[in-house]
Amino acid sequence: MLIAAYWNLNKKPNDALVASLASTLASGSQRVVLGVSETAGLNRTVLTAALGSGWSVLTPLSERFWVVTNLPVHSIALGSVSTGCLPVEIVTARSGQPITLSIWFVHLSAPLNKLHAEFHQIEQARDLKDAVSQWETAKANRNTVLIGDFNMDPYSVAMTGVEYLNAVMCRRIAAKGSRTHKAVARPYLYNPMWTGLGDQSSSNQPGSFYW
Repeated sequence: MLIAAYWNLNKKPNDALVASLASTLASGSQRVVLGVSETAGLNRTVLTAALGSGWSVLTPLSERFWVVTNLPVHSIALGSVSTGCLPVEIVTARSGQPITLSIWFVHLSAPLNKLHAEFHQIEQARDLKDAVSQWETAKANRNTVLIGDFNMDPYSVAMTGVEYLNAVMCRRIAAKGSRTHKAVARPYLYNPMWTGLGDQSSSNQPGSFYW
């Protein structure tokens, strides 16, 4: 199994904790790709020593994100940081067959002190969705996961709007692939953060409470 995880470190010196998290995620010989942001408190030498053999610390040119992984280095490639995100392409296997995944580590800016917080979120969501769409078109691959700090709740317009992230609460809906809006097919994303309220099925109706 491949485990993807993300941690916003808030510039804290958490080398030992990052190494501990990576080791815990890898329990049982799991493959791990851990994205961390706000890495100013990390020391690459200290982190590498704490991780031990079999682990790599990869950084894009901007160093806004670091990627900690026990995957073979030749099977993982970092894209360019844009729109507050880092795309990572991974070649792995499913049922013995090779498969290429795109994992986007996301760290969008918070709408703090913004006069219109919702507009700020919408703008960022639109830029992110456009970047993902361009990436998927170039790679001819829609095996995409977005994980990280979106600074928005699952119900926000930026997260759910059809012209933005178009993230839905239910696997059954997301499995349809897309919906047509203004004569354009808009691909779905599935947001598993809603599963605490339940996935919709023939025998289960998801909840709707939000506070």
